[in-house]
Amino acid sequence: MTDMIFSFLLFLLSFLISFAVLRKLKILPNRINPIIAVIIAFYFLSASIYYSEDLMQILGYSVLFLFVAFAIALIYSSLFKKEEKEEKKV
Repeated sequence: MTDMIFSFLLFLLSFLISFAVLRKLKILPNRINPIIAVIIAFYFLSASIYYSEDLMQILGYSVLFLFVAFAIALIYSSLFKKEEKEEKKV
């Protein structure tokens, strides 16, 4: 069940990104952009089925990296705010 949800979300994400890029670049007419985006998304989906275990592992590490980067940014910003407040008091 999770594989089906993951595949659908991956298809949707790849469709939306490819459609946005094609629309922004204005290479093709507007009526052809969704068709090309669906084709790209199906190719991406077929490749993701073959590499599904690797993609899940990469996705897990990237989410972990985002949490660590967010925590470091929060700690850094809180330390910077304290120093800024102390400078204003003096």
